[in-house]
Amino acid sequence: VFVLTGNAYGYTRDTVAEALVGFLNNPAFIVQELASLQMALELFVKHNVDFADAYLAASAKISGASVATFDQDFKKLKDVQSLDLKAKKSK
Repeated sequence: VFVLTGNAYGYTRDTVAEALVGFLNNPAFIVQELASLQMALELFVKHNVDFADAYLAASAKISGASVATFDQDFKKLKDVQSLDLKAKKSK
């Protein structure tokens, strides 16, 4: 996902997600964690977050877990429970 949306290829998030959903839904493939991957692609497009963050959020939501993170992108994901960790300032 990162390479396809990066400078080398420059595909849009929508284009990449649409292509990957096609692979995921192809009956020729057995896909582990299909629901997490599908939700991650939706979050990736809808909320403009990195795919890794979207996947972590989707996995947490499906399992009923929270995500502990320093990453501010999780504030964009309102329907995912996250614990915002802030680095302590050294004295």
